Amino acid sequence: MYKDAVARWANDVGRLKQLAITYREQAMEWHERLTHFEEEVKEKIEQERRERGQARLYWGDFIGSTQCTSSGRRKYHARLLNLTPSLFAIEACKSMPAKINGMTYDTPMYCEDKGREGVFGYWMIENDNMCSTYWDYVVRKDCSAPGSGERRYEAKLGDFHKGGDPEVLCLSTPITFHGQFFARPLACTDRGRGDNPQYWGIWNVPVGDC
Repeated sequence: MYKDAVARWANDVGRLKQLAITYREQAMEWHERLTHFEEEVKEKIEQERRERGQARLYWGDFIGSTQCTSSGRRKYHARLLNLTPSLFAIEACKSMPAKINGMTYDTPMYCEDKGREGVFGYWMIENDNMCSTYWDYVVRKDCSAPGSGERRYEAKLGDFHKGGDPEVLCLSTPITFHGQFFARPLACTDRGRGDNPQYWGIWNVPVGDC
């Protein structure tokens, strides 16, 4: 029995050694494959960089949205031109700088591949003139309620682009008065008529005489 056990043990050791050799060979093979794949990827990236430089990619016309996202903020888009079939279109788009309204942007906010229409970049532009709003003047009103410690103030929203949403613009336009900065009104109300909206912002400001 002792000899049989020794023989079985020796046989098991032999199989384990063979498995170790097999695993080691497979690991080496996978390492070689991975190294080769990494080299191919690097070469592809370098090739694309060279082709991108030769292609002289550029943006088409920058088109601003007819709607303002908020006060001073407007979305723009443009088509990436001079693309070649060998380029990764979205990656090329993501790495293309742009100059909009005198400001340089290193990359778009995001890119979209619309198939035959082309590849488009999108930007959210701050301090856009079309979407910049202001308050004409501030009107001091009565106390919000007896003993509330707050007084109501109102202000008329200045001229704004007719294509924008006046309520969105009203609710996002900041103001400073009574020694305080307000990022937005407490509420907005339209006192215009028909197609001529006239938005007013409303604030309740802590005071000592209410």
